Amino acid sequence: MSVNTFAMFLVGMSMMQVDAVTDAEWATTIDVAGTQRMLSQKMSKEFLFIAQGFEVEVNKANLAGSIKLFDEALNHLISGHNATGIVAAPTERVANGLQTVLDRWSPFKAQLQNNVDTIRDSSTGEVDLTVVEDVTDRTAKVAETSDEVLDLLVDAAKASGATTDGKVVGIADRQRMLIQKMCKESL
Repeated sequence: MSVNTFAMFLVGMSMMQVDAVTDAEWATTIDVAGTQRMLSQKMSKEFLFIAQGFEVEVNKANLAGSIKLFDEALNHLISGHNATGIVAAPTERVANGLQTVLDRWSPFKAQLQNNVDTIRDSSTGEVDLTVVEDVTDRTAKVAETSDEVLDLLVDAAKASGATTDGKVVGIADRQRMLIQKMCKESL
């Protein structure tokens, strides 16, 4: 089989997989993708609470839980997860978008984990504002890219003929994300 024939076979298989996705799977996948935006804001808020010295141990535990949720969901969106009804990246554009999220997420995650115990100087109470600014910047980039993936998933669902309220779910998820963002920005 030539390389071109094999490539056409893979594209055909990918399209067959998209056509085989149920409306419920599309809805679940879209909801999880939308939740990623909210989680990025939530992690930033939790980190800023820690920096402010507010319920530090509670927020450290919340941050660890949010990081774990984001990681798991991102891996499920990339590879799929039958048990929860999450579809693997259904198109090349979605796969590329998820790769960009991963590329932005990895250093953001490391920054949160590496600075959670040192963001606030224990003796002076001073907060490392350079780290805070960087967290804010990385949060925005992860949320923005996650939003783009959500839009690509809604488009893929529509293109496959799915009858799901992807836009409505996306709007609801956007509202959850904006609530977290407002809380974070009030700090």
